[in-house]
Amino acid sequence: MEEKIDGNWETDMQDYKLGFNVGLLAEIGFSDRFAFQPEVNFIQKGSKTEVQNGATHEVTTNMNYVEVPLLLKGSFGKGNLKFNALLGPTFGYAFNGKVNFNDTDTDIDFEKDNIKQADIGAMLGLGLGLDAGPGKLFLDGRLGWGISNLNDADNSDNIQWHNRGLSVGIGYIFQLTQ
Repeated sequence: MEEKIDGNWETDMQDYKLGFNVGLLAEIGFSDRFAFQPEVNFIQKGSKTEVQNGATHEVTTNMNYVEVPLLLKGSFGKGNLKFNALLGPTFGYAFNGKVNFNDTDTDIDFEKDNIKQADIGAMLGLGLGLDAGPGKLFLDGRLGWGISNLNDADNSDNIQWHNRGLSVGIGYIFQLTQ
């Protein structure tokens, strides 16, 4: 998560955090080169931040999301190996989360902590697809860019929280029709 204060991104105060991502997708082709790729994913998002209040403390935030990317996919190349480009909106919903401060985990209460659970974003990705058996193997890298301000407090005009992240995925797409 990145923070925007009075119009300026404060990226130096937050570090990205490694999270887990697993999901299901469908590839619905409408030509040899283009397809629609809807997905349903479980994804962990969060950040690490150093807070100074006389001493330096590390605060780690972890939130678990169900995310639905609706992606357009372009495939380019000849033979069994194809290069892919992905682009589209994502819709996420945080169903729980924790904050770790001084080695103590506290559950996030989204309403009390003024954090919006719904997150709308955009995704851009590049990847490779390799025909293998009845389907294809894929490897892709993605950039997720949160558009929604997750700060639901009264100061949300001055302080904005947005999800940002990079992901790497590997998987197999089964071909259901000939």
